[in-house]
Amino acid sequence: MFSSESLEVGSIYTRADLMELFGITDATINTEIFQPSGHESVWLFVTEDKTPDRTRYEDMLNGNDLEWDSQPSGRKDDLIVHHRDLGLEVLLFYRKKKYEFPGAGFRYEGPFDYVSHAGSGPAHFKLRRSGGRRYWALLANPEKYRIEAVVRALDEDTWVLPTGTPNPGDRLVVWKAKGATANRGVVALAEVLEGAHVQPPHPR
Repeated sequence: MFSSESLEVGSIYTRADLMELFGITDATINTEIFQPSGHESVWLFVTEDKTPDRTRYEDMLNGNDLEWDSQPSGRKDDLIVHHRDLGLEVLLFYRKKKYEFPGAGFRYEGPFDYVSHAGSGPAHFKLRRSGGRRYWALLANPEKYRIEAVVRALDEDTWVLPTGTPNPGDRLVVWKAKGATANRGVVALAEVLEGAHVQPPHPR
């Protein structure tokens, strides 16, 4: 069962609401990472501005991108990292502060996908809203660089990017910016796999 099938993005849910909706009696729903029994879903309960009695983790939702510190033990980190391989959806319940919504509820933001993580105890994760993939244009002057070199060479003199950092899953468009009119335009597509590495392009 995917929990998302019974939830509405943008709605406010308290933990008590969710327990009633899904018939949950497991007290571990009060933790930050919860996997309901019988569900192919992992629920994240994230509060941006922690109360003074809580550890000051670095958690923030910015548009489609979530920066989030997991639990110090890291016991459930693999559920997030490998959620696609495990057939799990990751669902985000988010609030800026504990009493932003009545009953200390959370706004249901919908499914998110793993992008990357670093460190441990806790690990710092980056997740992106499902369907929130970004697209980037890579500009190259074919009078100076062969297109194969543009794809291989990770060099600021070769690639021209707008401000920002491409993340795994983002798509790249390789664009010939100069040369004969007939040869200008999109010549290859690529996908970011990790860091600065891209999948070999598919010539058009």
